[in-house]
Amino acid sequence: MTRRRTAILLLIALLAVAIGIHFGTRVSAEYRTLSRFAGTQIAWRGDLPKDLADACADLGIGSFPAEPGLLTRLLRKLGLARPEPPGPYLVPAAVHALRDGRILVASHSTVIWTPGAPSVAFHLVSPRGRVGRTGPFDIGWREHGFGTTSVIDPSRVGAPLVVLRAPSTTQHYALLGDRFVLVRLEDDVGKITKNHYGAPNWTVGPSPSRTRDEWLALLRSESHAEVLAALVWLGGVHVNEGPPWPDTVHEDHESAGIWHDLIANEDVKRRLAELVESDDEWTRAAARLATDVETYPRWR
Repeated sequence: MTRRRTAILLLIALLAVAIGIHFGTRVSAEYRTLSRFAGTQIAWRGDLPKDLADACADLGIGSFPAEPGLLTRLLRKLGLARPEPPGPYLVPAAVHALRDGRILVASHSTVIWTPGAPSVAFHLVSPRGRVGRTGPFDIGWREHGFGTTSVIDPSRVGAPLVVLRAPSTTQHYALLGDRFVLVRLEDDVGKITKNHYGAPNWTVGPSPSRTRDEWLALLRSESHAEVLAALVWLGGVHVNEGPPWPDTVHEDHESAGIWHDLIANEDVKRRLAELVESDDEWTRAAARLATDVETYPRWR
């Protein structure tokens, strides 16, 4: 019985190794495919190369319409079946190689409702095929178009930095660990501007959800990118104090309460005063914005 059990366990181990080798090879091939397209911007879904689309689909990047079967295609030609729905689907729009060896794939929504906001997701692919995702998140109310993305020198904020240029804003996202966070938002002439958190449909970038202590830690951090992320949120437009508004979609009231508490905190005020005198232009501008408190009026 012992020999039989040992043989079974050995067989299971061999199968596990074989499966690991098979899937490791498959994913590595897809990583190599993505690497070939590094630096590519795809304007339209119809411009997406098939091998790139296949690699992304196999890795679970984006979402694509299902291939119709023979019967469905025939019925559609005869007008007896509905055409393919318009989506929305998330399809690859740009591929970038990061200095740490990972591949960034930016995907965007194929359908933009009017009024509405287009969605974007950032996918990180490691050489071994591990995929991490930030999003989907909105890039601006009525921003009719995805624009372009680029990766700039990480020394600017001490972390990999992705710049997304939408029609009326330029958005800077820093990579902290495996997640991208908004560290600077500019208007159409390159001037820093406030993000709107009070109305979720106007919020640009991932909606941050942190505790009071986590925000304080970010603001006091030695990481340049973390400080900028905290300043973007502190310098944003939030709902004012009071009970939740009935029949209105607005910022989470607990999150808004944390913001009000921090803005009134004397330690936070002293920290902002320090950052206003920073040698870094981005930090100075963001800190000044955070001292200019702006809230939404209470609608009834």
